[in-house]
Amino acid sequence: MESNIFTYSISLLFDEISTKNINTLINQISTITKNFYKIDKNIPPHITLGMFKVPIEQQDNLKKIITEINSTFISGIPTNNKKINLTKLDLFKNKILFLTIPSDNTQKKLSQEILFSLNEQLHNKLLPFYKSACNNFYIPKNFHPHCTLATGLSTFQINQIQKNQNQLIIPKSITLNKISLAIQKPYKKIF
Repeated sequence: MESNIFTYSISLLFDEISTKNINTLINQISTITKNFYKIDKNIPPHITLGMFKVPIEQQDNLKKIITEINSTFISGIPTNNKKINLTKLDLFKNKILFLTIPSDNTQKKLSQEILFSLNEQLHNKLLPFYKSACNNFYIPKNFHPHCTLATGLSTFQINQIQKNQNQLIIPKSITLNKISLAIQKPYKKIF
């Protein structure tokens, strides 16, 4: 009997204030572009740490591993170290708009250490059991921390964002809160 395999994403969610601020920015971008995908799909602002293909019957084991990593993250990293500057607007393939860590950020090193450490820890625990998904974009050697604001943008929509960029309210920083687990396509948060 062939098992059902799903793509799971493991992501960092933000505290309430950061989530509200990022959602405000997503709403502004959606109003400018008329692209409401992130809003319609109810996808919370996040930083994806990894994506994996996992048989549905292994979901409980996956939840256990992610819960352990989340517990270590919550108790092992002081709150002041969970605040990161994710304030640079950038584009991927001229159709995905995201926030990333600015290269001139003095806090960049600490932010990257936390994010890259979590990414590596996650992959060390999961790759022996499950395959990486999403064209290996999130494996440690190919990990670029970011928070997606809009996807599937056209050239016209990108031009509209650039034309109205000075109206966008980009948060000065965000605070990481917890690690979550979700099934992709369609997006469904597990925890």
